[in-house]
Amino acid sequence: MLKISTIQPALAPAPAGQLLKRRSRAVHIVNLLFPRREDFRYLDTFYSPVFLLYASTSIRRMLKKEWEAIKLLCAMDGITGRAGMVDHDLPQRRELRAPSDQVLPTRFDDAKILHRGVDFFRRHVERQFRPVDAERYLIDKMELFYLPAFVFADGFNKRFYAVDPLTHRVDPVRELPLMEEQVRTYLTNKGKH
Repeated sequence: MLKISTIQPALAPAPAGQLLKRRSRAVHIVNLLFPRREDFRYLDTFYSPVFLLYASTSIRRMLKKEWEAIKLLCAMDGITGRAGMVDHDLPQRRELRAPSDQVLPTRFDDAKILHRGVDFFRRHVERQFRPVDAERYLIDKMELFYLPAFVFADGFNKRFYAVDPLTHRVDPVRELPLMEEQVRTYLTNKGKH
């Protein structure tokens, strides 16, 4: 068991299962026209690493003499290394103990995350604010937390789907290689018990 920081899911597993029936417009229309039995079984919740980066700098814009402080919150996926801006309030976070086979490992060390974070933050500030001059770009604080994903198995097609309870996004697990590997390990371990 690993102690991790995660968010309170905005959706429970049962309503998340209903999202699978409408996972795309095409699937939804086909299911309406030609009803077929889909048996989605909730497996468990898996946790994916995300780094929150609290970044700051001071910039000077064209035709302005005074310096302007910029503080932004960035998020970086601990598996793919993709970064983005956090432009809304995060749900309440909580601590919990999760089985280690349900927690996806990060592929980056802290130094790599900081380097990528500063690079992303610098490019974002240059694009958004177009400064003439800037002081050092800093990551003031870095936090690791885990995003939950509900994993469902389609009993007939032997397919697995991950439902993000925060964004309500549905992804086939085969498109998420590290999660696919983790789900297979989980099923293998579960079969032994």
